[in-house]
Amino acid sequence: MGSQGCPLPLLALGIAKVVALADETNPRVGSRQITTIDKGGGLPVDVETGNPHSDFAAYMEAQWDAVPGIFGGGYAWVAGIGRSNLAEFGFTAAYVEYTKVSGGRHIAITHAGANVAVRTVFMPHAWRLHIAAHGARGEE
Repeated sequence: MGSQGCPLPLLALGIAKVVALADETNPRVGSRQITTIDKGGGLPVDVETGNPHSDFAAYMEAQWDAVPGIFGGGYAWVAGIGRSNLAEFGFTAAYVEYTKVSGGRHIAITHAGANVAVRTVFMPHAWRLHIAAHGARGEE
């Protein structure tokens, strides 16, 4: 499901639908074909602040409300650590190879490509990238 851009009720609904599919599939095929459910990442994060949109207790409560007995239903659960745990950690360092001006915009060409921020490339309005430029002596 991913964790970004989804409110907690939508994440919980997704989990409920996957559990319902597993509960329907296993009896139809006559064996436990689905034994593990990977529910994806964690809480959505405000990309401006890096803070989760809600807390983990609310996240767990939403899941429990959508699928009562979710963790006692006989499935192994896998969950990614989620962006809410990692949003403020990590950085990309690159040096400026050269600069240019195009259409009145100043552009710095670096060795950090679009692959560093794929979501930002495709949805810049929703996935803003925070960039700090520093001089050779470390000054901002």
